[in-house]
Amino acid sequence: MSDFSLLAAVKSHLQSNIEEQNFYITPHSDMTYPCCLLELDEVEQGLGLGVNTPQSKVKFRTVCLDADVGVKTSFECSQKVNRCLDGKMLDLPDGRKAIIKLMGSVVDISKKGDRKTVSHHYETLLRG
Repeated sequence: MSDFSLLAAVKSHLQSNIEEQNFYITPHSDMTYPCCLLELDEVEQGLGLGVNTPQSKVKFRTVCLDADVGVKTSFECSQKVNRCLDGKMLDLPDGRKAIIKLMGSVVDISKKGDRKTVSHHYETLLRG
């Protein structure tokens, strides 16, 4: 359950720091824009046995969306999200700590007239 508790903690952290944006863990039809989706990519459990070694690694991404067809608003929202997450250490409800690190970014501007998205990929080490 480390994956969902991490996404819930990230969502709570973002909601407390960025008021003008909506955050969702699952996409649905009545989303309010601008918004940011939190998507789970990969979970690795049982990495180490020592006290100071990470217990698991979770990779997730944030996808910033806007109702406009341009990329400017999505890019500005993604910058705010990245400032709130990159290099942060979050406390999870089960007492563990999550260390978040930015791994890369992707700006999707492929089709003319479609919504443009900005994604940030993160790697998180869970210790505790």
